[in-house]
Amino acid sequence: MKLISKTMHLNRQKGKVVTQITLENDFNISDRKPDIGEIVTENHFIKIDTIKLAGKKADINGRLAVQVLYISADEGQMVCNMDVDIPFAEPVNMDMLEDGDTVKADYEIDNVKVSIINSRKISVKALVTFTMEAESIYDMDVAIEPENTDDAEYIKKQLKIMQIVMKKRDVFRIKEEIELSGGKPNIKEILWRNVDIRNCQTKLMEDKISLNGELVIFLIYMPEEEGMHAQWMDTVINFSGVIDAEGCNEDMIQDIMITPAEINIDIKPDYDGEQRIFEVDAVLNLDMRIYDEDSVDILEDIYSPTVDLVADKKIAGGESFVMKNVSKCRVNDRINVDEDKGRIMQICNTSGRVCIDSVTPAEDGINVDGVVEVKNLYISGSDNTPFCSADAVIPFSHKAEVKGMNNEMMYDVNGKLEQLSSVMTSENEIEIKAVVSMNVTVCNRVEEPVIVNIEEREPDIDKIKNMPGMVIYNVNPGDNLWSIAKNFHTTVDSIKEINGLHSDKVNSGENILIIKSM
Repeated sequence: MKLISKTMHLNRQKGKVVTQITLENDFNISDRKPDIGEIVTENHFIKIDTIKLAGKKADINGRLAVQVLYISADEGQMVCNMDVDIPFAEPVNMDMLEDGDTVKADYEIDNVKVSIINSRKISVKALVTFTMEAESIYDMDVAIEPENTDDAEYIKKQLKIMQIVMKKRDVFRIKEEIELSGGKPNIKEILWRNVDIRNCQTKLMEDKISLNGELVIFLIYMPEEEGMHAQWMDTVINFSGVIDAEGCNEDMIQDIMITPAEINIDIKPDYDGEQRIFEVDAVLNLDMRIYDEDSVDILEDIYSPTVDLVADKKIAGGESFVMKNVSKCRVNDRINVDEDKGRIMQICNTSGRVCIDSVTPAEDGINVDGVVEVKNLYISGSDNTPFCSADAVIPFSHKAEVKGMNNEMMYDVNGKLEQLSSVMTSENEIEIKAVVSMNVTVCNRVEEPVIVNIEEREPDIDKIKNMPGMVIYNVNPGDNLWSIAKNFHTTVDSIKEINGLHSDKVNSGENILIIKSM
């Protein structure tokens, strides 16, 4: 039997695997750098280069990049820096993988420790947790109705499922120049940089995605003039742009992950030939998935009084959208600095990141527990340590509202810093205030049997002949006119006409007259 079908583009989450790896290595100080006296602070990030799939295994390759700011051991107490990389190649067993599947990876750097071995060598140790999620993107032709309805009785059902409209990886490039203010000395060398992405927002449009946000940039540099101390500056670069996304529109559902790929900051001369410009070249990775919530009336069941129809069914696996929620969590704390480092003269820079420890469904919501890790870089009153760092780990608990939440639902929670600030409350105390933006997406898992093909077979004539031509049928619990008509090789309309029924409803225990059609 020929069917009218609809091709559905489906995405099914198949499972997650969590693995931890320890990264460690020792590094020698470059010959052109002075001896290390004291570590001020460090900065770190993970760069994932490739994820290669082979059978039931995913190989994740990348590197841990660590930036170290230190005070030299010589009499000049120079501020110096060094950058190191620890490459990794980690095989992850994923039993749910099949041919054609894809894997996306998220990570959490649980702990980074940089310590001094001797004046010419440092040790870097880190614990990294990777969450690997397997997914299958596939097409399925789902039967809508028979092409010829003369000899067939059929009913439909509504299939509510998200179809994937676009899966795409793209990059967004930001190129800007930052010129020093008039009172700042010329630049000799960049010693330290810290770049945060804040308030990043995306919006779907017709065949496009708009993107805007902020690059919060902090720099420490060594001046050209001999004998001058290290200088610092901070600024915010606002960026916006549009990414091509054919087939999407503003009513669709977006899942867009934005991560920094490369951020380069170089020194450039101004019109007078003086080294007074920082040239920023930043590349952001965009991992984009766009979904359309589609409710389709599909074929649920079919039979014919004259021939046997055998339905070939498959499982349509995917998700149906429940809600997307963005909520705010305010975090604050006060920290005391180490008095041995001297009093706080001025706070230069405050940076931080959100680490989510646990996510658990609750009544009408999702409970999120985690911490905000904060680093405060400040000018010290001590001549021995001109720059110092005061770190803090501030816990938070937040409930994201989700009406009707239950344990069967699928959810994704992403926390990012929206605001972060710190102020001196005294010469040895800092007050930190932060706003965490909690993005929550909730879906229902869909595993729905659907008809993809119908095979016609000759009816069992002997079975039909042995059936009585007329019967008084006592309706059993769970029966409906459709199931009764199908079982007795007749039609719903025939049963209704014979029994004078005006609706499809029948009650358990009720007697109805059935006349065989064949």
